[in-house]
Amino acid sequence: MTFGAAGPSQASDLSVHELHYVLQKLKASSFMTPRKKLITVSPEVVIEEAVQLMHQHKIGCLPIVEGGQLYGIITEMTSWPTLSIFSA
Repeated sequence: MTFGAAGPSQASDLSVHELHYVLQKLKASSFMTPRKKLITVSPEVVIEEAVQLMHQHKIGCLPIVEGGQLYGIITEMTSWPTLSIFSA
């Protein structure tokens, strides 16, 4: 079995200027989770449940939504320090 030489793909052959141009044209909507697939929690959720959801779905944050309005976001960075005081 013969394999070709390993190397960067042609997609990585962009110049710095070309890459800068492409990044200027990309919109956040190209990367965001579609609304139908978005996992959210209410402001009343217990933090343990929120952390379990993030772990289960392999996501780093959860929007806090109630009545279709965004109230905030729980992230790994904001939830882990709170939970670590209980494991000491």
